[in-house]
Amino acid sequence: MTTYIWVNSLLFDGFPYDGPFQNIYPLRRIDNGDLPGKDFLFFHGNGIPYVHYIFYKVFGSNIFASELSVAILQFIMTVFPVFFILKKLCDLHSAIFFTLCYIFISFNGLVFSSLSPIFDLSTFGIRAAFPLIVASYLYINYGTENKVKVITVTSVLLLIAILLGTEQGVYAFGSVAMLILIFNYFNVNIISRIIYTVLFSAIFSIILIGFHLLLFGNLDALIQIKNLSNDQSWYFGIYPHVFIKNINDFFTLSNVYLYETQFIGFVYSLIFLFTLYLYAKYNNLRRELLICLYLLVYGLGGAFSNFGMIAYHYMEPMIRSSAIVVCYYLYLSSQMIFMKTNSQQEPNIL
Repeated sequence: MTTYIWVNSLLFDGFPYDGPFQNIYPLRRIDNGDLPGKDFLFFHGNGIPYVHYIFYKVFGSNIFASELSVAILQFIMTVFPVFFILKKLCDLHSAIFFTLCYIFISFNGLVFSSLSPIFDLSTFGIRAAFPLIVASYLYINYGTENKVKVITVTSVLLLIAILLGTEQGVYAFGSVAMLILIFNYFNVNIISRIIYTVLFSAIFSIILIGFHLLLFGNLDALIQIKNLSNDQSWYFGIYPHVFIKNINDFFTLSNVYLYETQFIGFVYSLIFLFTLYLYAKYNNLRRELLICLYLLVYGLGGAFSNFGMIAYHYMEPMIRSSAIVVCYYLYLSSQMIFMKTNSQQEPNIL
């Protein structure tokens, strides 16, 4: 694996206007004394260049070092968050097995490309990492009496998620809000749910705005979020990229990306509905199912990027979230079979 990453960084063949130079450009600006978020904006997330810069300096401050930093962080940020959340939902051995399956499947680049640990030299791995960290934190702290602390720490994690992946952090924020308000994460009455949702939104906003003013001295990065989708068409708005005008285009445009998204959306819908059914029926699995619902809502948020430009990698958080949930169901099923074999008693699951 180390050799593969090293050689892939040395002999890359990316587009000169995207990929390799998209990463090295902000790193060289840091070399020249400019700071992301303050002197210029890195639209994927102003925290990304700071993390890459550490590896960039260690390995030589050149294009190879830039690509190697992407490769190293892509592997770390795709594998370990997946393992961490699986470790919470399953036991250690199952988490290791499912994570190895994830790495093995990623080798062909057909299921995961931008979220593959080794197939694609992309920043998408680091951008989509912290929503899983948020899920793990919410799992660990489910049932905690100090709800304000949970909200505050979650808000800090979401700040990091936005700094390391602007749109992914926004989707994660929306998912947490839904988890509190709709799915009743704190297990309280409807009035309390509304109060905690408002409190969460207020604390997150204060932390987000305060951090940008304190560290960057401006709110330009936050203002730029609303302009991000409008800036895509001048760059990507040519063949073979497809832009849709409304939801009807999903069913009228003839393009392979559309068929992929329709199929993935259908499978995702079945997983989501099945999770809702289990959530409503099995209270003893409430913590696990709440995290599954968070992951699925977050994945759905990423898929909405297709209303800007249709691209397969926008579906990858949805695919990964669905895969993690399916792994959990496989684990539950194996536990049920094991319990039946050893005790001949019907467990209260599934």
